[in-house]
Amino acid sequence: MAKRPFVKEEDARKAAEAVFFAQICGALLLLPPIINLFNKRLSLFGVPLEVLYLFLVWIVLIASAVVISASVPRASADEQLGEEPAQPTNESGKEGG
Repeated sequence: MAKRPFVKEEDARKAAEAVFFAQICGALLLLPPIINLFNKRLSLFGVPLEVLYLFLVWIVLIASAVVISASVPRASADEQLGEEPAQPTNESGKEGG
């Protein structure tokens, strides 16, 4: 499995925006007025259209979560621990300057 590059601030912001957009779209698609558009006496493969719509939205939301999480770069070890990145040192062991 290929390693993902370390996270950049811009990439993290884009991922956060994508997550927010997916949540808003999911909430809008699951509002009762939208769901009622599919409340017909129609069945596909014996399943009511309204139920198929709900499962389709659910599957699309899961797929979008997978795509977003796969495209998010991983955080460095320091960022995962909530620490500042280590300062580079010179050969004598003192901080570079």
